[in-house]
Amino acid sequence: MFQRAEAVMRRVREYQPWRLAHIRRDIAGIVVKRYACRGAYFGDARIVMLELTFMANEQFSDSQVAACLIHEGMHARLDQLSRSTASRHFLKRALGTSESAGALSSTSATPCPTVLR
Repeated sequence: MFQRAEAVMRRVREYQPWRLAHIRRDIAGIVVKRYACRGAYFGDARIVMLELTFMANEQFSDSQVAACLIHEGMHARLDQLSRSTASRHFLKRALGTSESAGALSSTSATPCPTVLR
């Protein structure tokens, strides 16, 4: 699991280092555990959660896990910005750009696999 986490962080550092800088500043930590979704941001604790089976399943690429981390990191970024900005609704619209900005998106023509429970 640690090797996977290192590979994911390396991928973000290589392709989108500014986002890694934001993630380091905006969150208090990353937790890996079983959960009902692939990733989540818990604003009260400033924690990003990455789901255990999503991290462990090698059918998901490092890029897919990194994209999830970036997505949750954007929630953290917007949470931090909203504390000093009046228009939280306006900032939430920015989330769509973080997923499509993707130097990390998969180039495969096949659909992304899903976690079966």
